[in-house]
Amino acid sequence: MMKFYISLLLLLCSMLLSGMPCSAQEGGRPLQVSYGYMPLDGDATVSEWEAALLLPISKGTGFDLIGGLYYNAQSLVDFPMDIGRRLVSTGIPLGARVALNGRDHLFIASRLLLSSDFKDISSEALTFSIGTGLIRKLSETLSLGVGMGYSRQFFGNQLLPFVDIEIEVSKKVRLNGRFPLKGDITYGWGSRSGAGWEWNLGAQSYRLSDAAFDGNYIRHSRFQTNVFYQYRFYKGFRIKLAGGFVAQRYQMYDDLDSNGWSIITISLSGRKDPLEELEYRGGFVQLGIFYAF
Repeated sequence: MMKFYISLLLLLCSMLLSGMPCSAQEGGRPLQVSYGYMPLDGDATVSEWEAALLLPISKGTGFDLIGGLYYNAQSLVDFPMDIGRRLVSTGIPLGARVALNGRDHLFIASRLLLSSDFKDISSEALTFSIGTGLIRKLSETLSLGVGMGYSRQFFGNQLLPFVDIEIEVSKKVRLNGRFPLKGDITYGWGSRSGAGWEWNLGAQSYRLSDAAFDGNYIRHSRFQTNVFYQYRFYKGFRIKLAGGFVAQRYQMYDDLDSNGWSIITISLSGRKDPLEELEYRGGFVQLGIFYAF
């Protein structure tokens, strides 16, 4: 019990200093809630809830600071791997945006997450990330930027290079992206509706409980691409319906500290074979509500 309270105190104190990566692009959506459903083989399914809240902490001339809350939970039903019934990540976002001049701005972001099956809570289930980028507004319709992120996961050290692009192709078509991590193309018609295509690429790790799984961890890699439709039903609030293709991999490893390196999901050093592995390619649907400026 004492270990639980010490770990919880460490988590709360750490969260005051660090949070989920965020940028100017994500700052335009201060509230997001979504539910996704993925059928696997047989009766197996994965349901995923995700929620994010970003709020201004400080706003001044040339400097903005935001923070908030983040939550993601995967519910595993009849899952082929024996890893329990849920995987959860939760943390507090913290990010800053600094205007350097009329065209350039710098953003800095960090993340500390508690990622586990939540059968027990331990400071060993913490992962963290930090990143920075520089964005230049080249014209009224084009902004470009470059940046680098670093993430310390249970499977090792992860580098996340990216290029930020925001293009207003026409009055109805916009392209936003943090290549190669994510991006979207949106076509808007009228003042309320829009549709488009988007993708996401990434990897996350979860530490399993000591009692049931000896503290082993799960590496979850995923690439998803989908079409979507969104509708503004009240002021800045929008509902979004998406469906598409997802390729993902769940791998279980021993509870061993790793000093290996990877770029996004590509390993740069030798990695031991997993104790167990599951790959899935198939369809998914998603329903979400978000608020946008």
